[in-house]
Amino acid sequence: MTSSVVSVENVSKKFCRGLKRGMLYTVQDVARDMMGVRANSDALREEEFWAVKDLSFELKHGESLGLLGTNGAGKSTLLKILNGIIRPDIGQVQMKGRIGALIEVGAGFHPMLTGRENIYINGAILGMTKRELDAKFDDIVSFSGLSGSILDAPVKTYSSGMYVRLGFSVAIHCDPDVLLVDEVLAVGDSAFRVRCSEWIASFLKKQGTLILVSHYLPSIRETCNKVIWMKNGECLFYGDTIPGLQVYQNAISQPATAIGSVETNSPIAIGSPLQMTSIKLTDGESENAILEFDYGQPFALEVGVNAQRDMGGVHLHLVFSNQEVGAVCGWTSRTGRPEGLCFPQGQTTLHVDLGEQALVPGNYSVVAYLSDLKHLADYHEYVGPQFGVRPHAVVDSRYGMMMLKGTIDA
Repeated sequence: MTSSVVSVENVSKKFCRGLKRGMLYTVQDVARDMMGVRANSDALREEEFWAVKDLSFELKHGESLGLLGTNGAGKSTLLKILNGIIRPDIGQVQMKGRIGALIEVGAGFHPMLTGRENIYINGAILGMTKRELDAKFDDIVSFSGLSGSILDAPVKTYSSGMYVRLGFSVAIHCDPDVLLVDEVLAVGDSAFRVRCSEWIASFLKKQGTLILVSHYLPSIRETCNKVIWMKNGECLFYGDTIPGLQVYQNAISQPATAIGSVETNSPIAIGSPLQMTSIKLTDGESENAILEFDYGQPFALEVGVNAQRDMGGVHLHLVFSNQEVGAVCGWTSRTGRPEGLCFPQGQTTLHVDLGEQALVPGNYSVVAYLSDLKHLADYHEYVGPQFGVRPHAVVDSRYGMMMLKGTIDA
């Protein structure tokens, strides 16, 4: 591990759910440290839980790591451990070089001071000297896009997006060897996110090391060459990005709760007879799941449906949404199968061939619905995987609603 820029060995961190009990434990632990008595860090006391549990990994120059997991998985706690904000109860962390971090909106800023003053405070926290800050001040301001009266206003008047602009700009101008970024970039506008993405790509080409937390999987796929999937503080996957995303996608693509509390004459008043169990995106030829498509590439979906009994007169509806503008297109089985689909009792896989998709390059998500013939009752809603369409030189970036043409094989 000597060549590693980031080395994490068997790191664990526990917290206490109760405030009063947590304060008591803190006093006890400090007293033990002062007396030279080592507490049993391996054991959980009442109301304690592991925020991070027995985590190990290493990163070298030029490598980038994406942290996956739902809220409360331990991702932000791990970033705080790496940044030295909190120390682990068990294990060791070694970080080489200067660290730039953007972990929380507003972290390192004094709300009563101006943006100009906070540049110097935040830069000093990141290890920059006043001479460095004087030399880079104009570049920091230029990248952030904040100037004039905005820069001289107290940051308590800033929006969350303005906080992120200033914080990220300071963090990258400290010339970090390791950059830690939580999902705070999601609050920035699209133009600023593009500028940040371009800088991160350049940073990695210069052999910088990045650790990124994001719930938006296409961002992880485009930026990171390794991923860690965390759940309840534990590492469930550590390895290359594409297989890691596939494992994570399969795990989180769980069906939404079936609707069961509507009017008494509704066919789903006593519980939905249909549930979707999976959605897989393919090119229509290979059985392998695909998370990124070329513009104009054939596009197909495989939708798994479980029927509690024989069902007929059912329609499938698909809605595709772009991250920037929301819903942009859709498809329904009503166009080609007005009589509806039939499902025998048990598991069925629907094959939906949408042909050559014409989606503008960008990042998308898909949501599927099952309804009756008149769309008076929705049997089930299922949030499918996120996917991306690669940039294309001749594609005009315009959005609008359109209905996709396609066929379904049930």
